[in-house]
Amino acid sequence: MLDWGVLRLQLRLDQNDGLRGSRVYFDWDANQIFVSKWEILNPSTTRINEAKDECTKFFETVRLSAGVRPVRGGTLSTLHSSFADLFSHAGFTRNVNGEDLETLLADLDRKFLIEYRRFLDPDINEGAYALECRGALLEAGFSVKELR
Repeated sequence: MLDWGVLRLQLRLDQNDGLRGSRVYFDWDANQIFVSKWEILNPSTTRINEAKDECTKFFETVRLSAGVRPVRGGTLSTLHSSFADLFSHAGFTRNVNGEDLETLLADLDRKFLIEYRRFLDPDINEGAYALECRGALLEAGFSVKELR
């Protein structure tokens, strides 16, 4: 179901104007599902503060699309995100090793990581060639790293 879930999530992101151009992939080594976007447009005119604002907007859009509170974290109304639903089987299901589907999907939510990278002109950004933001889907906020 992992491949189908990745495909379903990719198709869903492609339908959202604010998330078009994002990429979904599973990192086997990290055991994480990434929702990632790399922006290259106009690197010569974008400042670090503008890139941070873009990062915030991207994280809010991803989290809202998943049914997650963008500021406080956590799901809005169910035990798991709508992203996790895309990885479930459509049809008859049964407990796996004594765990019900809701528990398994809630566990899956902890594997989602959001990543946004905005490329910059190092000449106008104190040597930074990119800004990278990372954070878990269900958590509030994200980390920001200037790449030099």
